Amino acid sequence: MKKTRLFYGIVYKIQFVVYGGNLVSNKLKYVLGLFFEERESTKSTKPFILIRHIMMILTGLILILAIFNVNFNFIKYIILLFGIGSIIDGFERFLKKGNKRQMLLDFGFAFICFVLFFMELTGVLVQ
Repeated sequence: MKKTRLFYGIVYKIQFVVYGGNLVSNKLKYVLGLFFEERESTKSTKPFILIRHIMMILTGLILILAIFNVNFNFIKYIILLFGIGSIIDGFERFLKKGNKRQMLLDFGFAFICFVLFFMELTGVLVQ
């Protein structure tokens, strides 16, 4: 099992320096342990990885399109992709019998994204 962090990118590097260095006190290690939880994650299967990469590429292309056209109506499609990605994560946790709380959190975030997408689509948010 591979240990992952809540904010994987920069935080992982910070924790590597902090936990790996001998100059850091135990109190600081304890405080960092409070804010950045360690999670055991299982490796995703290839179809889920492929779908996630395709969605990241689509999100990047939509963002580039929105910036070059100076038209931020494309943001609603990014919100839709975030919702779909969250449903995929929740479904993957369901199949692997993962943490129920995390699975419900994924489905809840997807619900919020879909509500925002449909509100933006119908024009409720834009007045």
